[in-house]
Amino acid sequence: YHDYLYAHQGNENNGWGGSDHQKQFAAILGLNADQFRQCLDSGKYFSEVQRENADARSRSITSVPTFLINGAIVVGAQPLAAFEQTINAALNHP
Repeated sequence: YHDYLYAHQGNENNGWGGSDHQKQFAAILGLNADQFRQCLDSGKYFSEVQRENADARSRSITSVPTFLINGAIVVGAQPLAAFEQTINAALNHP
């Protein structure tokens, strides 16, 4: 589902992420449509997602992907060298 979702995402705010589309994606992939619909419609994880969003906002994180490495923020799809540099800097500072 994750791979399909990212491969078929649309532009921001064009509705591709709405619940109707999410349910269609689940059906296309052969997931248990009833179980998926019930989980999505129940809002079971809504508060958890809201907490995660609030945490990101409190850290001024506004884009995906963003990585936190020992308090350092790495934004975007970066090459391995960017992560190595950030990790090594974290390891060299007490």
